[in-house]
Amino acid sequence: MIYKIEKNVIIITDKSQFDINHILKCGQIFRYKIEDGIATVFSLDKKAVVKTENGQTKIISSDLEYFVNFFDLNNNYTNVYNELTKFEFLKESIIFGKGLRILKQDLLESMVSFIISANNNIKRITNSLFYICEHLGQKVDDYYAFPTLKALKTASIEFFTIAGLGYRAKQLYATLQKLDANCLNDFIKMDFAQKQKWLISLSGIGEKVSDCILLFGDNQKYVFPVDTWIEKVYKNNFAQISAKNRFEMRKNLIKIFGEYSGLAQQFLFYYYRENNKKLLSK
Repeated sequence: MIYKIEKNVIIITDKSQFDINHILKCGQIFRYKIEDGIATVFSLDKKAVVKTENGQTKIISSDLEYFVNFFDLNNNYTNVYNELTKFEFLKESIIFGKGLRILKQDLLESMVSFIISANNNIKRITNSLFYICEHLGQKVDDYYAFPTLKALKTASIEFFTIAGLGYRAKQLYATLQKLDANCLNDFIKMDFAQKQKWLISLSGIGEKVSDCILLFGDNQKYVFPVDTWIEKVYKNNFAQISAKNRFEMRKNLIKIFGEYSGLAQQFLFYYYRENNKKLLSK
């Protein structure tokens, strides 16, 4: 990934590996705004403004080191793209979503976000998260930070219901009451199978949500979250590989894509969701 840092700005000259619209709109993050072509991205207590000027993408923030890691800028995706385009049916989705990158997000923020995301839509998820931040998070300049675990644990089921979580309010509340700094630290030391088992033991976290948390909040590449869209993709493209349910679809897809599973999922999910009427009617 080609970039340079000048003062408080990250300048990306290789736009083939970075498209902020594709990165933000592919379903991996919900705390952002796009107005007049300028994106504002929030993570924990930090903010970055991303805009295009003179053919260059500029990331402006007082926390540049954090956002170099957050946007995974030290990872060159060229080899990944080359490997994925060996799959003929993937080529169109990669061309469509070129510049999409997997973000390295905070574990707790990912857990809360994806519990809220279950059977939900992006606008409602985003509104709920901004509401939670505004009422429980610390004010930082002109925005609110993502709340600490301590602050989140003070919130009631009623608060989360008012925040628009619906039936997820009880689930999020129950999970938060089980969390503490020690178990989150212990999570980092677990092997993959232990992480999966622990996440699924928590309220509001099934296989798909668990995979999303592992992919976006723990940088695990050998996951393939299967939702309604991916199930349709599977039936359209892998009918010859028998699968009785989404769990078997997931296992088969990971066998096919290996270490590129997470990114392949994002390209397919984003492409089919954005072009669903044309593609899924074939």
